[in-house]
Amino acid sequence: MIWEIYEYSIDYFFHTNMQKFALEDGTQLIGQHALADTMKDLIVDCIGALVFSVIGYIAVKRDSKLKEKLALKVIKKRAEV
Repeated sequence: MIWEIYEYSIDYFFHTNMQKFALEDGTQLIGQHALADTMKDLIVDCIGALVFSVIGYIAVKRDSKLKEKLALKVIKKRAEV
């Protein structure tokens, strides 16, 4: 996913054609707008995942009891299966 975001960013900022959304003569292919929409969704998803990962990491580091509670929930769920 990181590589796709890299390609999209390079295409956007430097007007290249790494994602092959246009022909060699510059004619844009059908679906180019859908590609842009999907890439924007992926970028927002990555940012959201990063933000919540950092928040979770900080929360677990600050509260050791939280780590124990989360571990117990995982153990209990595994025992139920």
